[in-house]
Order: sequence, then C-alpha cells, then structure tokens
Amino acid sequence: MKIKSITDVITNSSDETYIVKAGLSAIEVSEAFDKYMMENHRDEWATDENTWDPSGHTYVPDSYTDTPEGVVVSWDVMCNLNDAEEYLKECFGEDAIESYYDR
Repeated sequence: MKIKSITDVITNSSDETYIVKAGLSAIEVSEAFDKYMMENHRDEWATDENTWDPSGHTYVPDSYTDTPEGVVVSWDVMCNLNDAEEYLKECFGEDAIESYYDR
C-alpha cells in the first residue's frame, strides 16, 4: 500500500478484496463490472484509474486477477468504499461473491 498523505494512515487501514465465482475470466469480470457501474452507479465510477471523484473515492478496482477459485477483485487503498461488496453482489449475484478474508 502506498501512503499518499497522513490521512491515509488513519482512513486506509486495509485493502478490500473479493473473489468473483461466476465462471468468468478477469477481463470478462472487468468489462461486466464496468458496464454495470456505468449504468447503475455512474456517479461513483471513475473510468480513469488515476482520477478520484470529488467525494474522495472511486469504485474502480485496482486489479482483477484470474485464480483457480475465480477472479480476485481488489482495491489496494480503501477510502469510504463501504458499498464495494454490495455493488459486486448486485452485478454478479450474492452467491458469486466471497470476501477474500472470510475464507
């Protein structure tokens, strides 16, 4: 994790990582989630990975990684992304999303 400011130490205590078990590749998950967010939560979606929206957060994941278990979707630096898991569940279905840390 890169610390960008003193407040990052306080507000960004962990990353957020989920496994999407939907039988899709990382590219397919990325494209599906991008389309879903643009259609349903555009105000919280920044398409430029280096752009933060005015409220201080973006739901664009830092990485999508293929694994034998599914696609690992990860946000490396957290800042008010309380709905990230819900958005993934809305997009791929509740049974297809597992928290990486709850295993």
